[in-house]
Amino acid sequence: MRTGATSIKKYSMELGGNAPVLIFPDADLDVAADIVCGVKFNNAGQICVSPNRVFVHQDVLEEFTAQAVAKAQNAGVGWDKTADILTGPVIDGRAWARLKGLIDGAAAGGAQVLAGGDRPGDLPDGHFLAPTVLGNVTEDMDVYRQETFGPIVSIIPFDDDTDLDRMANDCDEGGLTAYIFTRDLALAEDWAARLRYGEVQINGVKYDIDLPHGGIGQSGIGHDCSTLALHDYLVIKRITRALPA
Repeated sequence: MRTGATSIKKYSMELGGNAPVLIFPDADLDVAADIVCGVKFNNAGQICVSPNRVFVHQDVLEEFTAQAVAKAQNAGVGWDKTADILTGPVIDGRAWARLKGLIDGAAAGGAQVLAGGDRPGDLPDGHFLAPTVLGNVTEDMDVYRQETFGPIVSIIPFDDDTDLDRMANDCDEGGLTAYIFTRDLALAEDWAARLRYGEVQINGVKYDIDLPHGGIGQSGIGHDCSTLALHDYLVIKRITRALPA
């Protein structure tokens, strides 16, 4: 935008965000773990809507964490379209070093590296990072504050006394996508209204040409997909005509 500010222009930008995931005690944990780990480890987590901060209620923390760790350990890593591989390389060495720094910084601050955390042992070359699960992530850690854009699942425990509303919406990176897992439809709708994100996915993930895609704040300007995307290419023109005397 700074580069383009030589004249008045319209902008349409779909950016990322520090997506929260809210996993409540009555959630289907199989579904939650499949979606969180699938979107997080696929394409090495380099997806704009990829989950970043996974808030898990204490009542189901142990079970969800165990599932996430198992999926991280069993995810194939490499670069072979004919093999059963889920996680490829990150984009370059600079990205790898940044992600490794986030992991090491979190561990130094008290987080637990429950899976991954470094280069896979059988892949000494290339920009590969083993699918990683971090436990006991806290608000003061960079891995919590930043959009990771990598295969790192950061688990933050919460209970009924946690200020979850503030924490979920505390996002300097902007609000693109949020995820909710619960069987309680009223609870899901209540939280969908509270979350300041352009998209809220409840118990699943759905993208389609008819569904608007876009965020708020630092997550971009405008939307793609759906008829709303046409607004970025149109200009309102008003025509008035005086009535005869």
